[in-house]
Amino acid sequence: MSVRWSFKANQWEPSRSQLLQISSIIQPEEKARIARFHFINDAKSSLIGRLLIRKLVTLKTGTPNDVIKLARDEHNKPILISPKLNELLENAEKNEAEINHAQEEEGENKDNQDSSCNSLAIKNLNFNVSHQGKFVVLVSEPSAVQVGIDVMNVEKPGRITDSVDDYFRLMNRQFTETEWEQIKTVDRSIPHYFHNKAKLTNFTRFWCLKESYVKAVGVGIVIDLRSIDFTTKSELGGDLVTDTTIKVNGVPSPEWKFEERFLDDLHIVTVAKCYGSPSESENGGDPSCVPEFENVTLDFLVEGMATLGDEDQDWVDEFLKKK
Repeated sequence: MSVRWSFKANQWEPSRSQLLQISSIIQPEEKARIARFHFINDAKSSLIGRLLIRKLVTLKTGTPNDVIKLARDEHNKPILISPKLNELLENAEKNEAEINHAQEEEGENKDNQDSSCNSLAIKNLNFNVSHQGKFVVLVSEPSAVQVGIDVMNVEKPGRITDSVDDYFRLMNRQFTETEWEQIKTVDRSIPHYFHNKAKLTNFTRFWCLKESYVKAVGVGIVIDLRSIDFTTKSELGGDLVTDTTIKVNGVPSPEWKFEERFLDDLHIVTVAKCYGSPSESENGGDPSCVPEFENVTLDFLVEGMATLGDEDQDWVDEFLKKK
């Protein structure tokens, strides 16, 4: 029931026919928000993020797309306001009881029933999205009580003209002293001319950890980021890393687990998960329990999605004017 999806937005050149279809399966307020973006890449990423959420809710709850209504909370975090999960849960539990009863009478194995849309998936439905660089990503983790995700390009932002050291000075208040030590520590075997690249990769890693955590708790970058202090234990390379730990206001928080990995050579993605019990937390840190990211296509996202209204020609025209 865990979901890790990625979409390569940089490879999608939206056609008029695709946008017309999409315009009929998202809410008017979603279209209005997307229309406010000046640049095409921002608009594409925001649009794909909405489609990812809608597809997830449809698959995990069995709810038709035209019943789904999304909104944003006071911290601008996407939330589901319709359908009501308690109503869906009642129906799912009733259906499962009927299925189990029928299987018991026929001597079938309960484990054979479809688990993609059941009471656990509905009761613990959560999701979070992020986009940066070429990727839009989504995570859903029913076993966790809170979940957040962040993806980031390891290269220095093009708008930043400062040297790496000057850039770090600008960001000095975002990390603790121990975090800065880890960011600036470079393997001595790395050639000197690669040191700045290694430091930027370390910086990106810690930024993704911070961002995924604050997105999971739902507050955004409005807290003192030095109140959360990460300690990395493993190098981030080709394999999934799950042993990074966190202290919040100086107190170890073992209920939090983190997934760190590269999506490609230039993008780090981090998932933050908070569990309700020590046993659940232990399982959440087991790499064997963590699914791989699945690269999804636009066809997958729009297939079978019920329309909310007519195709919006004017919205599509404005979208295609973006640069």
